Amino acid sequence: MKLHFVFAVLFCLSVIVLGSAAPLAVYADSGGGEARTVRVAFQSDQAPYQFLDANGVPAGINIEIFNYIAKRNGLKPEYLPSGRFEDCISALTSGEADVILGVINNRSYSQNIWLTSETLSSSVCMIVPNELSAKNGSLQADNYTAVLQYSMLNSYQLPNLGKVKFQIVGNPKRMVDALTEGEAQIAIGDKNCLDYQLNALGVSSRYYIYRDHIDTISYCMAVAEDDFSMNYLLNNELALMKSEGIYESIRSSWIEDSSESSRKLKRLSRIIAAAAIALSAAAVVYTFVNNRIRKLLKKEIDEKTKDLHDINLELEKQVLMLRDESDLVNRIVKYSPAGMILFDRDFKIDLINNSGKEILNAGDDALGQSIFDFELLRPVIEPFRDRIFDNDQLIINKVMSFGYGSNQKSFRYSVHRIFQFGAPSGALVMIEDITKEEKEKQELINREKQTVLSRIVAGIAHEIKNPLMSIRMYAQMVGSMGNDEEFMKSFSEFVPRETDRINSLIENLINYAKPSVPHVTVFDAAELIRDCLYLTGSMKKHIQTEFICDGDKGPLLIRADRTQLQQVVVNVIVNALESMDEKLKQSPKENEECLLLSVSLTEADGTVLMSFTDQGEGMTPEQIKDCTEPFYTTKENGTGLGLALSKQLIEENNGYLQIESEPGKYTRISLCFKLEGAS
Repeated sequence: MKLHFVFAVLFCLSVIVLGSAAPLAVYADSGGGEARTVRVAFQSDQAPYQFLDANGVPAGINIEIFNYIAKRNGLKPEYLPSGRFEDCISALTSGEADVILGVINNRSYSQNIWLTSETLSSSVCMIVPNELSAKNGSLQADNYTAVLQYSMLNSYQLPNLGKVKFQIVGNPKRMVDALTEGEAQIAIGDKNCLDYQLNALGVSSRYYIYRDHIDTISYCMAVAEDDFSMNYLLNNELALMKSEGIYESIRSSWIEDSSESSRKLKRLSRIIAAAAIALSAAAVVYTFVNNRIRKLLKKEIDEKTKDLHDINLELEKQVLMLRDESDLVNRIVKYSPAGMILFDRDFKIDLINNSGKEILNAGDDALGQSIFDFELLRPVIEPFRDRIFDNDQLIINKVMSFGYGSNQKSFRYSVHRIFQFGAPSGALVMIEDITKEEKEKQELINREKQTVLSRIVAGIAHEIKNPLMSIRMYAQMVGSMGNDEEFMKSFSEFVPRETDRINSLIENLINYAKPSVPHVTVFDAAELIRDCLYLTGSMKKHIQTEFICDGDKGPLLIRADRTQLQQVVVNVIVNALESMDEKLKQSPKENEECLLLSVSLTEADGTVLMSFTDQGEGMTPEQIKDCTEPFYTTKENGTGLGLALSKQLIEENNGYLQIESEPGKYTRISLCFKLEGAS
């Protein structure tokens, strides 16, 4: 109550002094009794500060503040909206405008303008989606895009976000659009503007303020350097509005902020506003209120000192928390089951954890050694030695095997470049022993191969039986017709041909069935498909097959493990044949004509596409979604591993799988790989 009484006294005395100020009369009356027009420029996309509403009418906090000042001083504002702040500055310096609203304080502008006292203040914050905020640790662990408002570029306290890419936009609405439409995962900008835009879209509950205060940003008005009267008027009116509570009423109608820090800032703003009025009237009332003001200021200083003390305590707590987090990170690195090796630009090891020492069989003297001294690291880093510290992003992920037979070991590598002060300073190698995992995967592959093999063998046995019977018949007839020239000619043509046929079937079967060592080669995709069609030919009862190959462009070469892809293609063909065979069994009358398995091989835009289209039972959307999951099957005796393993083998060979189907009509499975030599 005492504080309010003193401010009321100061206000009354200030009004007396300000009321006699000659410069105000210049704007209140232009000489003819009519209100003077004041041309007001503003950037029209900065809601809730100043913007154009749905009807094109200027609105916002700054608009309402200036309307109030204009009404109280008999001024008539003429608003000049602009999409660019630079155009507002040009209008003021060229004399086309008298005032600019929403000017960011503490920026370098032309020497021909003056800034008023603060009209608004806010904080620069960082907003992320809720699912991103739920992640442990720093945002530097992943690749994200941050959208940043152009006017925030001078914020020297912007966080170091590591790999985060920045996208610069012109206004808060474009920032929120980029965030909600998935173009960016982080937004850094004025907290009030971002809150307003998110609330306007009704999606504020989906986002989280990851950093509440990166920097403080304040706004003011600007007038021409020689327009002292307008500058004097605006500064005094702002001080009066703040002391009378009118400013706070306007601000709270646009911005909701009930935090403790905001209440302190509001109270501090009122104190500063009252102090400004006191300074304006100091020449008149200094002797009368000097002692009283000193007592009140001392009280306020004591309160602020206490607040600063509390803030220092909070900062000390945060420092301790950071130390604890650093200790936690060190423990995670030290006891991680994956080996972690950090090396510098000279390829010298700076850090190695316990798992890394165990995998590399290294001792405590590993620090300072070259990574090329270790057999398990050399083949991974050597191919990238000349460009591993380039400025482009580098992430290497690969699996390598060492040794043979029962002594073979497999390791998964992941290499990430480390940045310091915006430049590459080293790299981190993560290495995992996946020998057991690879053996289990190979066992699954062999098990599925045996399942498919058993289906093929039954058909091949029947295929071999027919030529063997024919050969036996010819052999029996040799004794009685050996002198028949026409018979011997037929014998010499038929028997070798049938023998070659049997031999080809058996060779393809052996090649498919025998265990293989992973080996990447370049081969013709058309030859692979022909071999697989020949191998499964014995299963095509009442089913026609066509193979369409885009051979105009020459051999369509791909780089992959041929044996693994042969297993994938055979599995796809067998599934197609069994689906059509089941359809024939269930509805023989409806499918009296032979069903068709269509195989095509095409190339477009550097991608080789192998498509297998059958006229079988088809699949529902739910079945398409589940068919590549392990152990999912609709067959009575199926393992549920065929398509799951096929998908894994395709992806390991840098390809991808596509499935289309319609129940009762067709299923199309496409295997896509990069054409060898394509850019």
